[in-house]
Amino acid sequence: MFRSDSNQVTGPGETWSNLLGRFPSLNGIMNNCQHPKYGGLKLDEARRLKELGLENATLKRLLTELSLETLVLKDIASGNF
Repeated sequence: MFRSDSNQVTGPGETWSNLLGRFPSLNGIMNNCQHPKYGGLKLDEARRLKELGLENATLKRLLTELSLETLVLKDIASGNF
């Protein structure tokens, strides 16, 4: 139960839709809340952005591993091991 200034806002079993019905001014606030990282993007765009971020991290890791392998092979080939 949430209380603000000693006024009961929600009660046991009360849903957000009931709360928004009682306080219509909250409806615009709740609908306009956006995650700062994905603000202004549609849901499918945000999902795609997240997928691309994960793919980018994987590719960066693979590039790092290949670069390290290349350096090791160069050292072995030159006899500096």
